[in-house]
Amino acid sequence: MEPIIGNNAPAIQVVAARTYQEVSVPRPLDAAAPDPNESAVQLHDVVADPQEYLPAPLHLLPPPRHFVEDALEYIFGFMNGVHDEQTLDSIWIRSDTPYRIEISLRMLKDTLFVTSASLHPECFNLAVRKLASAEVERHAGTNMVGGKHYFDLQFHAQSRALRYSWMPQGQRTSTLINNAVVQPFPRYDVFNSTIYLLPLSIPDSSYGLLVVNRMRRRVIVFNPSLDVRQVGNSTHNKEMMKEITILKQELNEVLQARVLGWNTELMDWRQDNMSFNFRRKDSGFLVLQEMAHQLGSLRSMTWMNTTDPIMLRSQVVVQMLMVKDNLAAGNIPQEITAALRVLNT
Repeated sequence: MEPIIGNNAPAIQVVAARTYQEVSVPRPLDAAAPDPNESAVQLHDVVADPQEYLPAPLHLLPPPRHFVEDALEYIFGFMNGVHDEQTLDSIWIRSDTPYRIEISLRMLKDTLFVTSASLHPECFNLAVRKLASAEVERHAGTNMVGGKHYFDLQFHAQSRALRYSWMPQGQRTSTLINNAVVQPFPRYDVFNSTIYLLPLSIPDSSYGLLVVNRMRRRVIVFNPSLDVRQVGNSTHNKEMMKEITILKQELNEVLQARVLGWNTELMDWRQDNMSFNFRRKDSGFLVLQEMAHQLGSLRSMTWMNTTDPIMLRSQVVVQMLMVKDNLAAGNIPQEITAALRVLNT
């Protein structure tokens, strides 16, 4: 079965906290207190001579007392110490199924250390792929396979593009089914799923999530970065709800076309809004965490529940590094490969 992050979650929390503490900069007593969410941006340039601080290669060392923590610390320290442009642009992760996603070392490093930036869409999609794979393998051999379906950002992106293409509705729906529903997911019948998780992103780099529960005839909108200062007039809030409406309408057309006896309207179902006022730059990480926690299916095995920017980023980076069938594994240094083997045990 594909390894999951749960066994390593406490270690990730310890290492993330330790990393954050190590880059704290003393300030004068009369200085204004820094925003803890923003100060972590200093992480990426804290090491002047990275080789001075990196431990010996893990495969040459006996197992230390806290081996998982040391492995994580080594991986994070290695990433932080790389500044060569060619090395940063090397592809560390490549997943070709159902479509190609390539993640460079630079993308991993930015995800981990640049807390002023939003999560890259390709990183988000790879993390969703990891979640979906773990869910399928967890229920392998049971009738629960495919009960919950994880869409990535492709469904929203194609729904939006097709909506503005001036195609007739029937042609749009057929194209969406072929490109974003049927072709990418051959392992089970998506149209038999009872729960759909549909993430989305909007131009201000915010992420949101639409959860559709067919059994309860209910939808949930998760908006982790609601603008509470202007709830009614905020451009962010209006844009988010507009895109949620597009998702609901296009999914309804898809289900109407392929589910026998579908005679309802998603727009009429009860809608519960889960809105929070977290940083927009953290919203992609929070949406992934919510996707993992929905209905508790992976609550105890995947992410710990946190809003800390460093912890959120650390968990996603580890998820990506542990993706199954990484076709670019040969590009990863031996020391990092040895550390990853520790996390996979």
